[in-house]
Parts: sequence; C-alpha cells; structure tokens
Amino acid sequence: MASFVVSWLERQGWEVYKEVLCPHHRRVVDIYAVRGRESWAIEAKMSLNLRLLEQAQYWVQFANSVSIVVPSTKKHRRLLRFVLQLCNMLGIGLLVVKKDGTVVERLRPRMHRISRRPVLVEAQKHSTAGTNRRDHWTPLVDTIKNLQEYVHKNPGCSVVEACTSIPHHYKNNSSAINSLMKLIRAGKVEGVRLRYSFGVPVLEPVVA
Repeated sequence: MASFVVSWLERQGWEVYKEVLCPHHRRVVDIYAVRGRESWAIEAKMSLNLRLLEQAQYWVQFANSVSIVVPSTKKHRRLLRFVLQLCNMLGIGLLVVKKDGTVVERLRPRMHRISRRPVLVEAQKHSTAGTNRRDHWTPLVDTIKNLQEYVHKNPGCSVVEACTSIPHHYKNNSSAINSLMKLIRAGKVEGVRLRYSFGVPVLEPVVA
C-alpha cells in the first residue's frame, strides 16, 4: 500500500524518503517527503485506530504537513466520518488507497511550523516504506556498512586502523573502537570477524 503513496508523491515532484528516524527519539515514520522547503510526514497502516493517529500527531513537530494513509475497506468506510473529524481537529490529513492503487486525499493536512527536520540520507530513498521498524536507517547502520567495506578492502587491518579510517557517528575514535569491538564480538557486524595477532586485535572478512 505504501508503495502506491510513494509513487503518487513522486509524480507530484516530492523527494521521498522511507522509514525515517525522528531527531529526538527512537520513532520512525513510514514516509517523509520533501519538496523545496516543504516537508510531509505520512504514517501508513493497514488498520485505522487511535495508535495510528497518535503516531502521526507526534510528527507535527518535525514536518510541515502530517497525514495518515489507510486502505479503502468496508470497515474503514464506516469509520471515515468520525476519523475525518478527529483528523480535522488535529490538523492531520487523511489519504485512502483504493484496491486498484489509486490514492485519494480525503482531507488535506494543515501546515505547521517546525523547529528541525530529521536526518535524511540517500539510503532512505531506497528503503521500503511500512516495513519492520528494525530495518530502518540509523547512523549506526551507516557506520557498520563503512566498517564492513573497509575490512573487505583491507583484510587483516587492526581495529584501531579501521575505526580511525572510516567515517563513523561516535563522538570520538576511542568510543568507536570500544563500541564496534563489542558489536563484532557479539556477531552484530555481518561479514567481519575479530582475531588477535601478537596481542593486537585485527579484523578479517568472513569468507562464505
């Protein structure tokens, strides 16, 4: 369902990011679209409930416009009048996706002033909206990807060399070394293993 909304937005000139992490907390929005100075956060769910409205309302502080999107079903059509009233009170828009993939904007969102936008990166454009929240982009995901690429290009490099050579999100190299070594030991960095050479921790790619 969310893919229809993404295509609908792109046809209108929006630059669409998916599974975007909010600036302050561990919340993720399904779709975050940008067009010029405008931003639009959209929560997509198969079920229409108060939890969906609460999730959307949270993003009012981080996007100029906020909407929810649900599929057009018999149950949702019965609730539509009441939901439209709630959305109107909250300033939240409502999108409905029909069975043929047509997106209908039943209620336009109100414009909001925001203090800041979330971090937007190229990788989020290639994510899939509405997926498991654990799959979204984070700064740690980028750091791990950089580490994996470095180790595969420089097998046998020391942990210190790798962590001081790659871009990472940690405050300093010492934090990066300690944190990434823990992740590698715990098997959280796929394709990279840790071993000791004359007492020095080194990294090697895992060959399948």
